[in-house]
Formats: sequence, structure tokens, C-alpha cells
Amino acid sequence: MGAKGSNPKIRGVYAVRGAPQRLPNQPVQAPQKDIFSWEMDRQGSVRVGHGFTGDQQSGVLKLKDAQGNWHDVSGLLDREARVLAKPTKNPNRYYILMLPQSQEAIDDPGLRHVYEYDVSSGEESVLFAANTSEVATVLMDFKGEEVVMVRYQDESEQPLIFDPELKEIHAALNEAFPDAWVSLQSTTDDLSRAVFGVNSPLNPGALYLYDAAKRALAAFRHQYPGLNASNLAEVYSVAYSSRDGAEIPAYLTLPRGLTPDTAKSLPFVVFPHGGPHARDFRRFDWMAQMLANAG
Repeated sequence: MGAKGSNPKIRGVYAVRGAPQRLPNQPVQAPQKDIFSWEMDRQGSVRVGHGFTGDQQSGVLKLKDAQGNWHDVSGLLDREARVLAKPTKNPNRYYILMLPQSQEAIDDPGLRHVYEYDVSSGEESVLFAANTSEVATVLMDFKGEEVVMVRYQDESEQPLIFDPELKEIHAALNEAFPDAWVSLQSTTDDLSRAVFGVNSPLNPGALYLYDAAKRALAAFRHQYPGLNASNLAEVYSVAYSSRDGAEIPAYLTLPRGLTPDTAKSLPFVVFPHGGPHARDFRRFDWMAQMLANAG
């Protein structure tokens, strides 16, 4: 994705090979008014455009149909829409995380659900309904035809895994790292090997290669190789009441060896996260670890 000419806001998509000095003359997707970024599906077709109106007051969302026509569906942004996946079997279909059209449509309208949306007709149906947590990602297979895994924003909510080989790989990783966040980074087409990321308060980030035939794990990259895990502090999930009585979930990082029951009269530092559409996770946080290590 890039811009030709003097206006960096006019961005198209270009196919390049090697390391060219300049963008080709012909884009595979020509720039469009108010579109600043593009997304393609697993087969390389540009199908989603994101941007803002010229006055920066409204978001713009465009989706391409199977005939190559673009549809302005910016009205879906009023429902806090986010495109999670672009199925390739029927290029009219999109999997979109968004709020229900009305409060009566689905119980608990405060959560977004994943809809299968047909851009050619505007029809939609619920694909994955949120009960206690919104869906974070929808992972497609390497052809972009089938959903192989669905992950939730809530870390304690187990992912839905539809591919049996992927389910076996995940089970092996969860057994080896029961208290860590395990994320699929890459796999071979036949799922015989996979690269996973592992992260937890006591594991500051590592990549593991999984060999399905041997059912073997091997670490080959560490994000902080100089850190000694014996110096890292545990992170606890806690909750506290605000002044108006609302219960607020939080994470508490304590100096190593202390628990919420034994920690007394410690200096206290609060890290508020951004918002409103943001949260923290129970994973390695270098600054929280540094302060806890200092007491």
C-alpha cells in the first residue's frame, strides 16, 4: 500500500517483486476518495477500504462484492463494526464484529456479535454470539475458505477450534504452558509444523516450533533472552470497588514472593490503560515488572 505523487493520503495497492526503487505505474487497487488503508483476503484480492471523510468527522468503510463493485457501508460503523475475516468461497460475504441492529435483536445488546454480512444484498445473520466476551479474532484457513479458530477477548475463555490438527497442536501447547497466552503465528499448509508465541508474566515472550509428526516442541527465539525468569513477579487478577460502587477488574503485579494476602504497606503505582475500546492483559509487562523488582 502506498502513494504515488505528492499527496500521502491518496493510497493505492501495488504488486511489487523484489526490492524496487519506486512503485509500479499501475496499481492492483486504485486510490479512492477518503480511503487511507486497504485489506485483502487470503487469495490476494483487495476487498476492504478504511478511511475518514475530508472533515475528519465520520469514518468510511467500503466493501467489494464478487463482481468487483465497491459498496459504501459506512453506516455499519455506527454499530462499532470491525471486519474480522473475508471468506473467499463467496466474495460477497464478510465476517463483521458489530452491535445488533436493535436491543430486541439479541439478549445483552452491550456486546458486539460476529455477523455474516452479504455486501451485495445487505443481509446479515449472527455467526458467533457473545455471551460473556466479544470475539477477538476469526482465523481462516490458508485459502480463506473455512473458519479454523475463534478467539475471545476474555483470556479465560477457551478458543473455538474447528480444525482437528490445529486442536491437537493447541492442546499440546496448553499442556506445556498452562498459565500462558498461546498464539498461533504461522503454520505450514499441511499443518505438519507450526510456530507459536508464548507469553505470560513469568515468560516474557518466546517463539516455539511444533512438529506434529514428532509431537515435539522446540524454543528458537526469546524476546528478552537476558532476563532471568526467577526474578520475575507474579501478576494477580483482582477487583476493587469504585466510588460509585461499580466493580472494576484489574491486574496486580507484586514483588516476587508476595501475594495479595501478604503484601502490606507497599508503594503503589497505577497504570490506567487507554480507552474506551482498550484493555490490559495478564501477560509480561516490562515496566510493571521493573517497578515490582524495585519493591
